[in-house]
Amino acid sequence: MVVTPKDSKTSDASGETPRWGFWFFGITFVFFMLASSAPSPLYVVYQQKFGFSAAVLTLVFAVYVVALLIALLTVGSLSDFVGRRPMLLASFVAEALALATFAFAQNLTWLLVARAVQGAATGAATGVIGAGAIDNQRRDRPGSAATLNAVAPGVGLAAGAVAAGVFVQYLPQPTRLIYLVLIGAFVVLFFIALRLPETSPRITGAVASLVPQLKFPRYLRPYLVRAAPCLFCSWSLGGFYLALGPSITKSVLGLDNHLIGGLTICALALPSTSVLLFRRFFDNHGLMYIGAGATAIGVIGVMLSTLAGATILFFLASIVAGVGFGTIFVGSFGSVSERINPLERAQIVATIYVINYTAFSVPVIVAGLVVAQQGMLRTTTYFSIYVFVLAILAFVAIRSGRRRARELPAP
Repeated sequence: MVVTPKDSKTSDASGETPRWGFWFFGITFVFFMLASSAPSPLYVVYQQKFGFSAAVLTLVFAVYVVALLIALLTVGSLSDFVGRRPMLLASFVAEALALATFAFAQNLTWLLVARAVQGAATGAATGVIGAGAIDNQRRDRPGSAATLNAVAPGVGLAAGAVAAGVFVQYLPQPTRLIYLVLIGAFVVLFFIALRLPETSPRITGAVASLVPQLKFPRYLRPYLVRAAPCLFCSWSLGGFYLALGPSITKSVLGLDNHLIGGLTICALALPSTSVLLFRRFFDNHGLMYIGAGATAIGVIGVMLSTLAGATILFFLASIVAGVGFGTIFVGSFGSVSERINPLERAQIVATIYVINYTAFSVPVIVAGLVVAQQGMLRTTTYFSIYVFVLAILAFVAIRSGRRRARELPAP
């Protein structure tokens, strides 16, 4: 549903939302994703420094996602009641505290605490950012928020992984400096956000909104059902790369370089921004088809390349999978977000991201357990087959759900 002037409120005297607000939410999303991926190339360092296994590594990753999901389910929709800006400011403070804990981590417990606080901060911010981007998008470009919600994570994850790889490989204090730089960035964002116009009217019901719940309004259910396999396909792949990508390059391909470990994540995340090109020629439905196909082809390439020990083929396959990672998410998210009632935005965006992060975490936790028993190579093979099956299911869901969705009017 396209937002009209009466659908949203702003502190701007003209009644129009200043355009910089849209880009500020996008940049904020980039930095939250950048910060979330920064620890990934450092996991190998932490394993050696604190002496824990790949299974424990995925536990560190899982703690982040569990905290994020709890935040999404409790405070994810709170900005619909108290406003976007207060929730965003609180998220900045929590993220800075998490980064400070990372910077001075002394053992595994510190890492778990840091990752949990970071997950809570990201979860609280995710609903706000998704809803805020929709609030601030231009009325003549109703799909721009969906594109932003897909491009920003790709840019952020890629930048964070590569930056951390550079810091670890070439700069002093590799487990501290990257976090101190990010703290400075979030301090700057905090002060800019103080001038951010409010776009969500304060309404009653804030306390009741803290009760964990998922919202699937009847008018959106056909779109959510069709989007769910696509979201699972995209985010399962992203979670695997973020948690274990650098370990694949080291254990399977024999590349003991932290920058290359970061480039592994970048090879998946950065090509996801190609959706900006595809968006010009295809609607949400077309993007979902392209994404399912590219993901299926890409993960088969990943499986074959790791079995053959072919590094170049692995990175090429990751790039193809990355195109799928971005396009299938933009298409599925856009097919839902464009029809959301304005007063339910944060809550429904939070629900969508609960689906995303469930797919992002649960399969990776299982993968970590499999690594401990059967090794990284077999785990990569099994996970590639799993994502391939999800891509086929997504294709079926897209095809079967199109006719029914067309028959239902927007709210």
